Amino acid sequence: MGWPCPSAAPMRPSPGSCRPRAPEASLKDDQINKPLSPLRRLRPPLRGAEASHETQGFGAPMSRQTLNEGHPVMRARSLIQLFAVLTLALFAGLILRGLFVASTAKPPPQMAAVAVAPHPLSAGLLLSADDLAWRDIPVSSVTDTMIRKDSATAAKLPGAVIRTAVDEGTALSPRDVVLPDAQGFLAAVLAPGKRAVSVAVDEVTGNAGLTLPGDHVDLLLTQKIDRAGDPGQALQPVASETVLSDLRVIAVGSPLRATEGAEGAASGTQQHAARTVTLEVSPEDAERIAVATRLGQLSLMLRSLATPRVATAGPAALDDPTGQPVWGEDVSQAVRMIRDRQSPATRAPPKPQGPPSVRVFRGSNREAEAVSAALTAPAAPQVTAGPH
Repeated sequence: MGWPCPSAAPMRPSPGSCRPRAPEASLKDDQINKPLSPLRRLRPPLRGAEASHETQGFGAPMSRQTLNEGHPVMRARSLIQLFAVLTLALFAGLILRGLFVASTAKPPPQMAAVAVAPHPLSAGLLLSADDLAWRDIPVSSVTDTMIRKDSATAAKLPGAVIRTAVDEGTALSPRDVVLPDAQGFLAAVLAPGKRAVSVAVDEVTGNAGLTLPGDHVDLLLTQKIDRAGDPGQALQPVASETVLSDLRVIAVGSPLRATEGAEGAASGTQQHAARTVTLEVSPEDAERIAVATRLGQLSLMLRSLATPRVATAGPAALDDPTGQPVWGEDVSQAVRMIRDRQSPATRAPPKPQGPPSVRVFRGSNREAEAVSAALTAPAAPQVTAGPH
């Protein structure tokens, strides 16, 4: 066995020189004589420890993978790949977290609208659309003492009367209102000392059914003046006047008709206008309305909400221009012309009348006997002469 050559670089043994020891993994001649790759040509010469790592054993070249691991280009590529993987993992984590939170989050509570008072409501007030407001609260907080918007009671609130005073913002209870179709509705809606009187109307005299409970109206009377005793009057005069003003409407139609109207609205059928309107009046005004219904036709005149309220509802004042009657000749020129033609000079003279007579019934016979002028003439006053 020969001694190893002190030279660091592997050399071929020459005759008569020291023969190197055969390495464990000897290089083939084709590997030794193989030219360097372009990558190795570009690399700077290795020194020190790097050179020892570069040459394994007796100058054995490293593998291509080991050679490329320390290159700056490969190192940057690895960092980019690592950053991309971390970014994708981060986005995947955020998406999974959002899905988990969405699946575990509690759904929002179901809400229900209940009736509340938008302002203080006094007892005896007829409710209108302006007197109602709706507030959304959780369904779990709704109790039997509240009126829900989707209930049948809510549809009857306009026209109902407040039984007890309700503060602003307080939820309305079925015990706080008296519905129009409930028993004792008229007694609850009437003010102290007032009476309820119903007036027959049609689609024209009742404002085409647009008059609602809580409105204020004037009562108009249209009548024909009977002058049959005047033979010279060929045309029967017509007059119209306001008999009562600022009357409160407390009911329109009957509860049965109102229920039928609500069912008709739900089914889409045609509704009929109410035939009666109930008014709140004083006892004296109730008597006037009873007489007016016999004289002619009554009509309702709806008052504006901006019209100042009369202190005391009742007959129109005589000095009020709206309380003066309107005659046919004030409206029609033709009636005025007929009146002018019927002057006293052109009118027919009255028929002569005979002496007054008295009808005498004797059993089944009836006779007319003339009364003497002595009986009909007034007796002359007797004058008694006193002492002089």
